[in-house]
Amino acid sequence: MNPSEAQQDFADLYVSSRREASEREAFGQALGVTCAKLGFSYFSYIAPDPLDGVTAEPKQPLFISNYPGTWESRYLGEAYHTLDPVVQEASRGLEPFRWGSHAHLKTLSRQRQIFFSEAREFGIANGITIPIHGQGAACAVLSVSCDLKDQPFEQLLAARISAVRLLAAEAFSTARTAGQFSEAAPRLSKRELECLYWTAQGKTGWEISVILGRSLATVNFHLQNVTRKLSADNKVHAVVIGLRQGLIDPAAPPADKLN
Repeated sequence: MNPSEAQQDFADLYVSSRREASEREAFGQALGVTCAKLGFSYFSYIAPDPLDGVTAEPKQPLFISNYPGTWESRYLGEAYHTLDPVVQEASRGLEPFRWGSHAHLKTLSRQRQIFFSEAREFGIANGITIPIHGQGAACAVLSVSCDLKDQPFEQLLAARISAVRLLAAEAFSTARTAGQFSEAAPRLSKRELECLYWTAQGKTGWEISVILGRSLATVNFHLQNVTRKLSADNKVHAVVIGLRQGLIDPAAPPADKLN
């Protein structure tokens, strides 16, 4: 696949996927399929502080990936975008950069080496990140990765770097045109947000019932409603969606979000 074919594939897949999915879902599906055709297992698209095209007010960080659910939930729940060296490096530079190689890991602090070690457990071993800078402060980061060792990954990258760069530019343009996928988040009740928050903290239904002073049946009822409203497969999936959309803050109870 040549660079222009990858760019066009993404655009075509995005348009066709929108017939049955939201803009955000179509974006993720199109990126995932295109990256797989290029030989990469995973992608992540992060806009650390996406800006509204009209008001320029900061929003919740945008994070779209096809990472394993457990790793994505951990990344969002622990606010890893604030310490992820890939995101921090991309915010300062303009050129693509490699990460995950043995040479790269040797340059990092112990904390950041642990971060990459955790990612490697999920098959996110070697990767490259493309910083994307638009007008004003608008920026985003596209990373592609897989579990290849250093030398095979370098060979793959040599053949695909031009295509990845074009894909990053196309993805950024698409996301900006779509308003960074600022779809209205489903409205959850006070109790639903509380149950979702405590689920994100690893509490069982029974433990949540004790914390909130409600019956287990009531807690399960609220969690079922949350799962339905967020179109989630289960309550763990609902937590991931809730974190993505900024419905809950893992660092604090959702008091500020309750009306």
